[in-house]
Amino acid sequence: MKAPLHPDEALRLEALHRLDILDTPRERDFDDVVDIVSKICGTPVSLITLVDENRQWFKAAVGTDIIETPRDVSFCAHTILQSDLLVVPDMLLDGRFSTNPLVASQPSLRFYAGALLETEEGLPLGTLCVLDYQPRSLTDEQLRLLSVMARQVNARLALRRALRIEREVTASLANTLLEQRALLDQNEVLRREIDHRVKNSLQLIASFLAMQGRRAGDAAVKRQLDEARSRVMAVATIHDQLHRTAQSDRIPVAAFLQGLCDNLANTRPMTVEALNVTADDIALPANQVMALGLAANELIANAFKHAYSDERRGTVEVEFGLSGATAKLTVCDQGIGLQKDFAGDAGAGLGMKVLSAAAAQLGGAIDYGKAGGGGCFSVSFPVTH
Repeated sequence: MKAPLHPDEALRLEALHRLDILDTPRERDFDDVVDIVSKICGTPVSLITLVDENRQWFKAAVGTDIIETPRDVSFCAHTILQSDLLVVPDMLLDGRFSTNPLVASQPSLRFYAGALLETEEGLPLGTLCVLDYQPRSLTDEQLRLLSVMARQVNARLALRRALRIEREVTASLANTLLEQRALLDQNEVLRREIDHRVKNSLQLIASFLAMQGRRAGDAAVKRQLDEARSRVMAVATIHDQLHRTAQSDRIPVAAFLQGLCDNLANTRPMTVEALNVTADDIALPANQVMALGLAANELIANAFKHAYSDERRGTVEVEFGLSGATAKLTVCDQGIGLQKDFAGDAGAGLGMKVLSAAAAQLGGAIDYGKAGGGGCFSVSFPVTH
């Protein structure tokens, strides 16, 4: 008699297939189990069977070279409907098995005892079973051993399931990381493209201003165009350095200022012996660093232009530090110093307008005075950590 389907057949099959064990090679752990069970129970045949949709497949076997049979003739298909051991002393006398070709004809099996293999949720997968060609029975100790060994197989199957879940999770995480990496790479390509276009646009504007400056007949107009071009190139330099030091949404100020000053040092006049930078190792948001760069560029350019105009020589010192919640940028020189009538009027020139705009963007204030006989400017502004 063909066994009916299990009430939870779909869930049972899903659990079986999740193990990814069907049609896998022999494994010593399972082979050892059937060998031990066969010897202790004194049966010529012992099997670990897994009941698939249309077949029963043997993961381990003693006493047969067959690796699977149709489910229609499966003894274990009946066992998975049980809640405990199924023991049939003589299958020829049992209506469920008497006409089964494995009983009624060759190989003429007569005795069967099977213990359930099941998931932790209680879904049956197959059996650990023993068979004989003669009617017989098993002692209570042999039946207990059969159940104990079935539990060992269950534990092995549960471990296999856990390892597969771990592999799937690991693979999923790896795929997620690869996807995130691909997105980061795409963002980096996009960032570089935008960076490239911004620099090209700034260079185009600078070239246009240079061309207009060469054509200008009025010296004052030419000077204004040259100053405008210088500031556009300064913005280009700041933009380039900003992207060189950017690692996140916060920029390390020390590295940014050092890179900016290294570029500006190439344009210093002969009377400026060095452009030195001292900066605390802190990071600020990109918008603050951009404004800070504009302020630093303006103050350094002003020192280059005016501090040593009487042919005296010296250095320009750039300092940046944090005191509590206030950051301070200072640019000093040992040059001729500020004019007596200098009042820091934002309307005095384009340079002070740029500096005032940068300070306003930072929400800070400008201060100025003398330092060692030279000039000294500072911009102080609040920061949040």
